[in-house]
Amino acid sequence: MLKTKWTVADVLAESPCLSVDTIRSYFGGQHSLTIQQILDLPTLPADYKVWMACRQSALPIELYTAWRIAVLTRIITAYALPEPSTHQWAVRWLNGIDRTARVAAWTAWAAWAAGAAGAARAARATLATETTWAREAAWAAWAAWTAQAARTGAAEARDAEYHQQVRDLRQLLDSLIDTHRLTVV
Repeated sequence: MLKTKWTVADVLAESPCLSVDTIRSYFGGQHSLTIQQILDLPTLPADYKVWMACRQSALPIELYTAWRIAVLTRIITAYALPEPSTHQWAVRWLNGIDRTARVAAWTAWAAWAAGAAGAARAARATLATETTWAREAAWAAWAAWTAQAARTGAAEARDAEYHQQVRDLRQLLDSLIDTHRLTVV
């Protein structure tokens, strides 16, 4: 079950890097918003939507996990798989063979050594998850993504990824609600 509504006070309790006035402006005078409404706010940047969805109790753990796996699979396929320094690990991760923290950490280091500056910070800030394997897989995937983004325009690639993560979550939410496998109270 989803947390029913988020108030400005609920959001502030999560220690966002936004001011009270900014949060209130996003709420548009409404007392509270559901996570679906937050995801649909046209003026809220996608990275804040992802941040909000990652808050504890914003999503049921099963939905959160499915979302993060979908995101990681897409990122690993697009960025880690083609990179020579991360290819072997990506194949094993995608096949479910090796999702260990040790291998993911080594892969992240290899990608960083190949020129992915800031990958560990980006991974931990953006894709922090409840499970070690997912957190470490995120680190490796973001290391490879960062290497690619450095070549193609990091800010644009990062923003596009946040928007895609919001679309991925919205699609999962809609599917679960439509099939009555998720109840929103």
